[in-house]
Amino acid sequence: MNARPTQTDVAREAGVSRALVSMALTGTGRVAPETRDRIRDAAARLGYARNLSAANLATNTSPVIGVILPDLRNPFFEDLVAAVGHHADGAGLLPLLATASNEVDRERLTMRRFRELQVRGVITVSPAVPREELQEYGEFLPLVVVGESGLGGLVDSVHLDEDAAATELIGHLASRGWSHIAYLYDDIFQRDRGLAGRRQALMAAAGRAGVELTVHRADGGVADVVGALCEDAGDRRTAVIGHNDLLATEIASAIRSHGLAVGVDVGVAGYDDTSLARRSQADLTSIGQSIDEQGRAAVGWIADRALSPDRPARHLATPPHLVIRSST
Repeated sequence: MNARPTQTDVAREAGVSRALVSMALTGTGRVAPETRDRIRDAAARLGYARNLSAANLATNTSPVIGVILPDLRNPFFEDLVAAVGHHADGAGLLPLLATASNEVDRERLTMRRFRELQVRGVITVSPAVPREELQEYGEFLPLVVVGESGLGGLVDSVHLDEDAAATELIGHLASRGWSHIAYLYDDIFQRDRGLAGRRQALMAAAGRAGVELTVHRADGGVADVVGALCEDAGDRRTAVIGHNDLLATEIASAIRSHGLAVGVDVGVAGYDDTSLARRSQADLTSIGQSIDEQGRAAVGWIADRALSPDRPARHLATPPHLVIRSST
């Protein structure tokens, strides 16, 4: 293995001083464009890469942002990570992804490890740890929570505007003649504090629209609950809302297994407007989130908090986008 090239090697190759190499490669100081290009060309020829660990020690900063996801099953998380990555690139930052496997203790461990790594900040999605703990973490490192409203302290938060989303979705279902709406969630969402907010928003919207809303928890899967709803489908027009697209696609499959047509006999809708909803075999009506806006805010607030650690917490409710498809 060849020795790793240094800034001294680059300086020799480009015919400039080592200090000029440092300024050109870090973007600090004033370097003539043609000189900067010559230095970067020399660095590329030699295969030089900056030692960020050493730079972090010297400046007491890190380009790394920790990102904690509940799991990797939901395509929404993939879309969100892509948005975070895009905006992190623009800010010269690098996302480091970890999953908590829907376990509170693992979430705590991951947060502690990120703090030990001295990351620039942490973006955590739908966290399960108590709010009080999140507030404590926010005292030690920049922290943004995605998927939950204001947590207090120094913790920034960004989330879907649940009231606006519920109003759009319930209004659409009512206008299509679905007089009974069932909201379905399963065990994995029990620790998701956003569940209560979504349920309350849907119940309020149903009351305003004059339609019946029932709430169902699928303890052992969706089949039994959907089966009972399908039995009632002949007596009233029922539409089922899944907590997210992942669950809604399972609901649609269970409805078809009973010989009923989705969108005709029973309506189905979800949340997040992910790739699952857009597949032709699903063609699922869904509430889209402003994912790019959420990613931009989360990354920007991490950078801002690092510069102004005591500024008041910021909270952003992003607007929903109802995408209507054949399932309703």
